[in-house]
Amino acid sequence: MARRAAAILVLGASLLAGGTCWAQTAGFPNSAPIVLEEPPEGQMAPGMVLLVDDGSCGKGRVKQVTGGEIAGLNARPRTRKCVARPAR
Repeated sequence: MARRAAAILVLGASLLAGGTCWAQTAGFPNSAPIVLEEPPEGQMAPGMVLLVDDGSCGKGRVKQVTGGEIAGLNARPRTRKCVARPAR
């Protein structure tokens, strides 16, 4: 539930900032939202997963972005990898 709330906050903040993000779910509760652009650094909760369909991974694939943490003693950068687009 906290992960979904964090995703809603990120998407809402992006829209308020004039972004062009939109979300879509794949029809099951634990699916990561699909957005058109990656949120700015610091706008994702650590461990939060988004699927970004910005065209950088090729046809039928999306970029999976996992939020990192840049502050504190255990700094972890945000990770990105191309994955198959989930079925709708």
